Amino acid sequence: LRNLLNAAKMMLKHRSKPFTGASRTVAPRHTQYVSSRPRLTPVVSAVANKSEADLLPILREAGTRKTVQPEQVEAALAELEKVAGPQSSAANNPIDGRWRLVFSTATKIRAFQYIPVIEDLAVELDARRIALESVVGPFQFQIKGSISSWQPAFGALDFQFNQVYILLGGNKIWEVRPTTKPKTYTWYYVRGDLAAARSSAGGLSLLIKGL
Repeated sequence: LRNLLNAAKMMLKHRSKPFTGASRTVAPRHTQYVSSRPRLTPVVSAVANKSEADLLPILREAGTRKTVQPEQVEAALAELEKVAGPQSSAANNPIDGRWRLVFSTATKIRAFQYIPVIEDLAVELDARRIALESVVGPFQFQIKGSISSWQPAFGALDFQFNQVYILLGGNKIWEVRPTTKPKTYTWYYVRGDLAAARSSAGGLSLLIKGL
């Protein structure tokens, strides 16, 4: 059991990386980010300068079937951020609910950019609660925290994790209340069950609701 617990802790540390990084002051959406877009290749060129209507089918296929090459998904997310403009569509589309984190550029290892485990981000704006929940075999990882600010015009969600739980077979086997830095998750695109966001660490993420 001790070996399993140590392995679970290492997995928890690795999977929480999309939300790690130094905190930053949220800039208005007109601030231009330096994109981490891959170098221009035929795969990336296929999405360059595309419209929202062209990008969405690519991202939806990536989110539901995971058949799009990671390099192209990253480029499509970066292109969508550019197309989205200074105002986030989150202002008119709710982010409340449970979102499946499908893809993240928090790691540069292409094989792991499609998140290989079940990982959900649960957002409760009214209750000012947020949770990152993962399932790896018999283990459940729950990283919970509080929301300090939501700026829908910019899609900026400020929060801080302060509770970590590991469950095995539904039974809690480990918990800690760490001291963490505040984070910001900027939802620059939200339409129905598809969302795209940038973490304060700089990574881009694709989220699908209802999976």
